[in-house]
Amino acid sequence: MVKSVRMTTKSEYPEKNAWWINELNSLGIKKDEKIEELRDTQALENLTDDIKQLFIHNYRDQLK
Repeated sequence: MVKSVRMTTKSEYPEKNAWWINELNSLGIKKDEKIEELRDTQALENLTDDIKQLFIHNYRDQLK
């Protein structure tokens, strides 16, 4: 069975989009024009995940 994936946009779910922007802010990424241009909630989620993975990678490198 193949699941279809539909991208959500800021206009469809503004609270979910705002949640990801707040998550980025908590990681030290300030809201700017580039973040505002990301209308796709999935893109915001991916960006947040990438930044978290970078933090984890850097942390592990410091422990070596």
